[in-house]
Amino acid sequence: MKIGFISEFDLEDKKAWSGTISFLSETLSKDYDLYPIVVKDSAVQTFFKKFIKFISLKRWNYTMIDKFVYGIKVNNRLKQAVKSGVKVFFAPAASCLLGNASIPDGCKVIYLSDATYHLMLDYYFFGVSENDKKCFNKSEQDALNKATDIIYSSDWAKKDAVSYYGVNEDKIHVLPFGGNLRDEYYPKKELDKENIKILFVGVDWERKGTDIAIDCVNKLNQLETDFHFELNIIGLEKPKDRSFGDNIHFIGRLNKNNTDEFEKMIEYYRESDIFLLPTKAECSAIVFSEAAMYGLPIFTHNTGGVMSYVDDGKTGHGLELGATGEDFANAILQMLNNGQYLEWSLNARKKYESELNWEKWFADFKGIVGSHI
Repeated sequence: MKIGFISEFDLEDKKAWSGTISFLSETLSKDYDLYPIVVKDSAVQTFFKKFIKFISLKRWNYTMIDKFVYGIKVNNRLKQAVKSGVKVFFAPAASCLLGNASIPDGCKVIYLSDATYHLMLDYYFFGVSENDKKCFNKSEQDALNKATDIIYSSDWAKKDAVSYYGVNEDKIHVLPFGGNLRDEYYPKKELDKENIKILFVGVDWERKGTDIAIDCVNKLNQLETDFHFELNIIGLEKPKDRSFGDNIHFIGRLNKNNTDEFEKMIEYYRESDIFLLPTKAECSAIVFSEAAMYGLPIFTHNTGGVMSYVDDGKTGHGLELGATGEDFANAILQMLNNGQYLEWSLNARKKYESELNWEKWFADFKGIVGSHI
């Protein structure tokens, strides 16, 4: 069966959407003949859009321009796909393309996202004009209306689609994302108290709560004399104007498209004991599934779609927004002092095996596709 894969990214790019586009492409290719419908701006098109907006004195916003630029391109590709036998289209993270597309008669569309545009306002997106809010919400509404089925990666996103956009919840499916790493899990053993390794993975210093994580590890080493903690930070470089103790290590960015760096990332997950990400805004971070893959108890904030990936008090703990580094330190120490580490580690792995893996996601996805055959 052929499926038209609508995307703004190259399907092989392991960096696109945290590697999810590539993993989805690889996963679906196991059972389906994928027809790529990749529509993205060239440098010339980007310049053209900015030029048109400039000469129109900003009366034209990007959504209006996209109806011409994206609309024409995606509709031509959709027609070509139908001629080749495609009857089902899959559009992950492509609300702009889908919202501006004219779906051929008799075709079905499965739309995938980790959030709604409405949820992103004043959460990820700040300072958006009222006109842009109106236009982008219209594009989001059009995409949701055109979709035959909608897949969200968390209950948080589903609830907003129903309450704000009026989507019939019967066509919404919640399928958490899997981990975008190779599974080389080994069951955890008793902790080495002299070298407890905490892992942090993120590329946005402020939003991911880097200072909170650093303060947490420093507090852990101040509060607890029986344990020694180290923090490995993947995704960020050490600031040149700040000094940190010997317990804080900056690994920098690791590119999953690079074989050596991909292997290095796997090694850090495998050798770590605890996953710490005090993120202040999050839709569905793939890193939570990856942490669960390697049996790492997760400590994070209860925000956005995070708690679809963490069973509070069983696989980790979601603290309320505003929690300090010391609050996170106390939460980690409570787990350790209560002797819950191995239990939570095993529970995290079980959650990965039952919910947070692409095999489970794919089985549910095939059920959705099968309903349209």
